[in-house]
Amino acid sequence: MEEDKEAVKSEEKSVYNDPKTGQFVKDNPGKPVGTKHYSTLMDEAMEEVAKLNGMTLAQYKIRIYQKGLGEALKGDYSFYRDYLDRTHGKPETPIDITTKGESIFRPSEKEQEKIDKALGNII
Repeated sequence: MEEDKEAVKSEEKSVYNDPKTGQFVKDNPGKPVGTKHYSTLMDEAMEEVAKLNGMTLAQYKIRIYQKGLGEALKGDYSFYRDYLDRTHGKPETPIDITTKGESIFRPSEKEQEKIDKALGNII
């Protein structure tokens, strides 16, 4: 069993566990093997520009951040927001399109008493 796990680890990154069968399957239908994440591509591009300007990647990133923060302080958040969204993901935004903020679940008086009693035992 351990040998099977080691063999799977040593194979391509496209090996995954099929949730229906539980078997390992090659050729993951998701991202192709070797596809680079946006932040990796951004780092590579920044590194090239940094080299052209005689800077290290870290120095160049600091300059970029300073520029973005400077613009944000002036009221232009577009670069700062876009960069953070792309490198760290957009924050979750809850959307309520059906209940207008009202609770969907409204327990009866008896149910509410049971809930209160249960919570009272926990708290």
